[in-house]
Amino acid sequence: MAGNLRLYLFKYLKIKYLQKNNLLNRCLTTFIISFLFTQILHEFTY
Repeated sequence: MAGNLRLYLFKYLKIKYLQKNNLLNRCLTTFIISFLFTQILHEFTY
């Protein structure tokens, strides 16, 4: 379930990032990607 949600988020973010609507959108996207990356790292460390 969590894997599917993460995959959906990455697809959604990739579309948003490619659109490049504005600077705020890209900053928010980068923040969410880095947040998800830390979540994945936590799963591997535990």
